[in-house]
Amino acid sequence: MIKRVVTLLLVLAPLALAQQPQPAPSPLAIAGFRDSAAEQKLEQKFLAVPQPKLAQEHLRILTAEPHIAGSPEDRKTAEYVAQKFREAGLDTRIDAYKVWLNLPKQILVEATAPAGLKMRGPSREHVEAIPTRTTPAW
Repeated sequence: MIKRVVTLLLVLAPLALAQQPQPAPSPLAIAGFRDSAAEQKLEQKFLAVPQPKLAQEHLRILTAEPHIAGSPEDRKTAEYVAQKFREAGLDTRIDAYKVWLNLPKQILVEATAPAGLKMRGPSREHVEAIPTRTTPAW
């Protein structure tokens, strides 16, 4: 008789516990942070910022012209990103330094088919839907 009661309790206990209202789960600790809840709030705020239209606009501006390292267009790109960081409240600066950088005098690609096809570069990529400058930046 006692075995049946114990067995019945073991079977019914999980069902009774499952019907009890469960407390809201507490935020999980994140390794490396003293205050995981505050970090999670910041992450939620950060993740709410991206907007597809804004990302599209930034990409359009950043890819409007080639920006080979060390070129004036590269500097323009860095200044644009720094401006956006400052607008977001980040302390930002651009540090200039000199490096050795090899740039090719000529780029040539020869394909095996169709016969006689040669492509020279660097040259502007032409995409019908996107207006571009007609003269190379370099």
